[in-house]
Amino acid sequence: MKHLLLLLLFLNISNSASQKKIYITKILKKLYKKKSIKKQQEQLFTQIESNIQKGNELLFDDLMEWEKDITNLQEKYTFFKQLERKSLKKLKVQFINEIDIFQLILKVNFHLYNKAFTLSELKTLLNFYNTKAGMKIIKLAPKFVSKSQKLLSERLIPIATKIATKVQKEMVQEFINAE
Repeated sequence: MKHLLLLLLFLNISNSASQKKIYITKILKKLYKKKSIKKQQEQLFTQIESNIQKGNELLFDDLMEWEKDITNLQEKYTFFKQLERKSLKKLKVQFINEIDIFQLILKVNFHLYNKAFTLSELKTLLNFYNTKAGMKIIKLAPKFVSKSQKLLSERLIPIATKIATKVQKEMVQEFINAE
């Protein structure tokens, strides 16, 4: 009998957790519209692009350390910059295609919402935000957004860096092969 009660309790907790996940997902879909997700992705890519360009300047300096002919150096720099633009376009496409921002948002935010709201509150939030639960989300939203952005950056930077490193290696190889 004890085991049966424990099993029923476990099944009830399991069911409640999966129901909460469904409601949290629906709420996040309402809060994070495709337009705002795309904007976040663009902002993050701009930041990554800037870092790559700074790194490429150092990389070019290292590659051209031995070059003494200024004309040749200028030609190579122009070619290097063309490759960089091409590589950044490729990186952007791969970044957009390979990183599902909403899934990362869901992973980052699920635990925050799961701890902060009951299943009943999640249902209420989904129906209307002018309820007690709605006021709670309005109060907590700035903290969630702030923490979410930090955690998203922590998770996205390694993924984006891996993609950038791959594209950058291809660019360097193309540059070396062209010489």
